[in-house]
Amino acid sequence: MKKKQIKYIGAVAAALLAAAPILASSISATQTPVYAATTADNQAQKAALTHDDYQSAVDTLKGKLGDLDQQIQAAQRTIDDTTEKVQAAQDAYPAADDKVTKAQDASDKAEQGLKQVTSVLEKAVADAM
Repeated sequence: MKKKQIKYIGAVAAALLAAAPILASSISATQTPVYAATTADNQAQKAALTHDDYQSAVDTLKGKLGDLDQQIQAAQRTIDDTTEKVQAAQDAYPAADDKVTKAQDASDKAEQGLKQVTSVLEKAVADAM
């Protein structure tokens, strides 16, 4: 590189370095309040939306909770009805079991009576011949 080019590059660099702090402070000074105001507005909007969203979610959940409560009550009524029916069936079982036992005894007695009648008839037929 030639000395003139080096001097020219050095002068340009020095001018840029000298102007940089002034430009930086003026640019950031004008942009900072706008940025801060924009951020504050955005945060307020986000907070408002977030509150509305939460309130909407709470209302939705309250509605679903009410529906769920109704379903639980209906299921509880079904359980209670089924429990009553099972209890009634359990209460009726001994009586039904007794009836079955009595019917079996009657059937056994009828079978014995039939055997006796058959034997008497066979004897009568044998004697008659």
